Amino acid sequence: MLRSLYIQNYALISSQKIDFQSGFSSITGETGAGKSIILGALGLIMGDRADARVIANGQTKCVVEADFDIRDYQLDVFFDRYELDNDDPAHCILRREVTTNGKSRAFINDSPVSLTIMREMASYIIDIHSQHENLLINNDDYQRDFVDLMAQNKEILTEYRNAFYHWKELTTELATLRREAQNKQQERDYIQFQWQQLSDANLVDDELQDLEEQQQQLLHAEDIKITTSHLTENLQSDEGLVSALKSITAELHHLAKFVPKAQQLAERVHSAMIEIDDIASEIADINEHADIDPQRLEYITRRIDTINTLLRKHNVSTDSELIIIRDQLECDLDKLDNIDQYIVTIERQCQAAEQNLLKAAHDLTQTRMAAAPNIAKQLTKDMATLGVTHPNIQIAVTPNSDDMPADKRFTPSGQDNVSILFSANLNQPPMPVKQVASGGEIARLMLCVKALMAHKRMLPTIIFDEIDTGISGDVAVKVGNIMSAIAKNMQVLAITHLPQIAAKALQQYRVYKTDDQQGTTTHIEQLDREQRVNEIATMLSGTPPTAAALSTARELLDI
Repeated sequence: MLRSLYIQNYALISSQKIDFQSGFSSITGETGAGKSIILGALGLIMGDRADARVIANGQTKCVVEADFDIRDYQLDVFFDRYELDNDDPAHCILRREVTTNGKSRAFINDSPVSLTIMREMASYIIDIHSQHENLLINNDDYQRDFVDLMAQNKEILTEYRNAFYHWKELTTELATLRREAQNKQQERDYIQFQWQQLSDANLVDDELQDLEEQQQQLLHAEDIKITTSHLTENLQSDEGLVSALKSITAELHHLAKFVPKAQQLAERVHSAMIEIDDIASEIADINEHADIDPQRLEYITRRIDTINTLLRKHNVSTDSELIIIRDQLECDLDKLDNIDQYIVTIERQCQAAEQNLLKAAHDLTQTRMAAAPNIAKQLTKDMATLGVTHPNIQIAVTPNSDDMPADKRFTPSGQDNVSILFSANLNQPPMPVKQVASGGEIARLMLCVKALMAHKRMLPTIIFDEIDTGISGDVAVKVGNIMSAIAKNMQVLAITHLPQIAAKALQQYRVYKTDDQQGTTTHIEQLDREQRVNEIATMLSGTPPTAAALSTARELLDI
């Protein structure tokens, strides 16, 4: 349930904390007092799009924070999935902050989250139903989803959708293959040409780097020979470095007879001489292999040009990537060469998938047909309770014809057309709601639908926003009774203009405005018993309430 709502710098509210109780609560107030502001603030918590215009004048940020008790709603999977803290389920806090630049931040239990995650969380714990949503009852998809919820066929619907998307994937692949088969020769010639180029290149991993190194050595072979010969001369001639080091070593050995430390120096020089001698050998080896070979240079240059041309053509940077492309082209050729056989294979898979889809669709249809009479019976009963004299409601579940093309017959939601049929008069056959129901009848039917859905979904909180359009008097009392019945299983908040509904609530809140030098401010307060009497009476007769209205208010409140 919604324990409290804190609003700061939102529209006409500077700072307000509202504590709510379980059960049925009503929210009343004059038109324009700011009841819609409360809904707007809750909308932010539910992940609605932020608008900087809602920030109070002169302020830089607005904050809305809702504290929910979710102890009985098994939401641990949600918190684990998104790695969110849930140490105290009695206080699940959703917060939204909006700044003047239009940006917003969302938090769950002080952890920053995306709006997508906040919307998901809100969908598990609160539902807002406004008078504009009454039009949803005319929507075929909404009617079907309502029947599915009442049928409790989620697992069967999931099985159907798995079968549908598997079948859809195969049929899409089959259509692609058939198109490819029509153009396969032209496509094959092009792929064959590309593959042949790469295959003829006889590519080897990391060959290009080795070739470029060889190219540099061949291009500068003469310079390499001159330089290495000069180095060898300096190192190994009679007057070279190695000879000098030998002489130094001998003199240090002589010196060691008188200075012991000289022996260590002699050993170090000897080690250096060995290293220099090894270096001289490697330089000599470089000199020996530094061939001036124009034919080899020409071959390597052509080879590098060939590889670079292929790299540019295929828009890659390494010969290893070219090898991957070559191998993929070879696979594509094999696929094209075997496409006819592959089409036969996929056709068989499609046939099997369609049979599986047919069974899943049939099972789904059966759950809807089985649930439809009981749903219609309950709706008819509830509509009679709400003052519709001769309600007749039926749920029509009509599968698409077997003659329809499969891609038209099956949808992600099944093969059925689901429609709520309604009649309010004797001897008049029920027809689709949108064709025959009045505004008041639609409002009442939607309330009945919401009441049934609420029992199935078991959300912690449901909010009704002025759904009492087109009703009054005794019907309003009955609407209040239905809301009271819903409130036995969950928290209900009703924003209403009707005193009969407001009086049915266990708690009542009043929204009002005040004016001062700083401007207009919206407030909300919980009413005590006498304040409720006065508010209900005011709703009945205006300000100030008459004695008769006060008396009627006490009767409505059963005081």
